Amino acid sequence: MVGKTNLTFISKGESSSVQLIQKSYVTDATGQIYKMEIINNRFFSFVGESDYGKKNVMMGTDAGNMSFVRMDNELLEATHIIYIEGKYYIVQSGSECTEIYETADFQEYVQVNLSGIEGRWLGMFLDSRGKAILVSYIYSDKTHKDFKVYVCDSLRDMTNALVGQGTIDVKNAYNTCLINNRIFFPDGRQVSLAGTTIIPNENNGKWKRHDYAGGYFFRMESTGYYDGSKKLLYRSRDLVSITCYPYEIADTVSTYIIPISGAYGYLYAESGKRFLNIANDILQVGYPDNEKIEIGEDILISSVLEDDDKTYLGTPNGVIYELQLDYEGVIQRPDVAIIKTMAAKQALAQSLQYTDECIAKVKNYIDNKFEGEIS
Repeated sequence: MVGKTNLTFISKGESSSVQLIQKSYVTDATGQIYKMEIINNRFFSFVGESDYGKKNVMMGTDAGNMSFVRMDNELLEATHIIYIEGKYYIVQSGSECTEIYETADFQEYVQVNLSGIEGRWLGMFLDSRGKAILVSYIYSDKTHKDFKVYVCDSLRDMTNALVGQGTIDVKNAYNTCLINNRIFFPDGRQVSLAGTTIIPNENNGKWKRHDYAGGYFFRMESTGYYDGSKKLLYRSRDLVSITCYPYEIADTVSTYIIPISGAYGYLYAESGKRFLNIANDILQVGYPDNEKIEIGEDILISSVLEDDDKTYLGTPNGVIYELQLDYEGVIQRPDVAIIKTMAAKQALAQSLQYTDECIAKVKNYIDNKFEGEIS
């Protein structure tokens, strides 16, 4: 396991007390971390060397403590993992639907036979109600896939599953995900759990799955200036209805919108440096007057995971970045906590000493009084 390199970089905005805590982890992976998930309190990173190459999985207690998962002394090949009824269920997109495995500990695996599901896997998910969602497909022609969506309470009872179906033309289906109970593909195409297909208007531009934050997808578009230095920012809930922000953004490189510590971060480059523009309101994302903080490195993002107050960024080369906003300025200052603890202990000791002195004085007074009355 190589996830041992943990570098921390702290930067602070000029006009406020907020600071950005940045950590980076070098993992065992050298390929693209195209998806990250927290499953049953475990940290999973899904790794692919290429669109059509092998897809493997790393697992650990956190982003800095992961190793590749193995099955039968080989690296586990999987694109989707869910945890339900006390077991992990594993499939690989594109493989036969007979190939589904369950495990309780990633040491012993059992192949599961799900009757009634034919074709190949498109994906497997858990919806907002905790129901298992399985999606299979068969080719109707060279490019189109006839798919079925199975919604079930238990993988042990597929006979009562609700089934939706439709047809879709997609590539790179290994990188599907479930957002707001819709299955999203990397190119923005969607499938509802009932099987309805939604295809974004190509005139609305290209959307990236990792540009999703606060319930919205985001994308950038050039305004048509000759040098391409000005761009417009768009947001959409469903990739069908589009809203344009009323201001231009100066940027000449790829941009990203990420959720971070309850706010929204817009990563951009300017004068050879990389910055994080912080918006507390979704309507102010990328606004030029927002708080800006320089970040430590140029980050190419291929996946995003938000967990509590921390945001994890997967990259094309196996490195994971962890970002967190600190408004109190004490997250990376353990000395402050130590000082507070020492001060509390010192105050308690002084209080106890004072109490002992008072008790001694009262005791002396009573003894002297008692002796005076006897005499």
